[in-house]
Amino acid sequence: MNKLKKKHKIILAIILILALIIGALFIKSQIKNKQLFNKAVPIGTKFFKDYYGVDVTFNDYQMLGSYVLPHIVLYCFIKGVDEGKDNTISLNIDYDSFEVKRDGVPDWLMPIRNDFER
Repeated sequence: MNKLKKKHKIILAIILILALIIGALFIKSQIKNKQLFNKAVPIGTKFFKDYYGVDVTFNDYQMLGSYVLPHIVLYCFIKGVDEGKDNTISLNIDYDSFEVKRDGVPDWLMPIRNDFER
């Protein structure tokens, strides 16, 4: 019976250690993602100001896996837009080079775009 209890304690200790390691890796990943977001926000703010002449507020982000595309997708809304008008926009930024790769804006904003050299 003592051998069985000792085996259970060892198994429980291994599981606990693995859980701690996984938790630490998750936290490290979240911190890195937040740092990438904080670095991408000024780039996105400048992009929307330069290309569309609008001020934006970033409210969320999504990290795409590097095995898909090394992009961070920023979600934001346009400040000062009339109620009832779609004001949600997004921006894909390569998190290796921090170049803007794609923007997603409502149709009413498309004609405003200033297409000058990036």
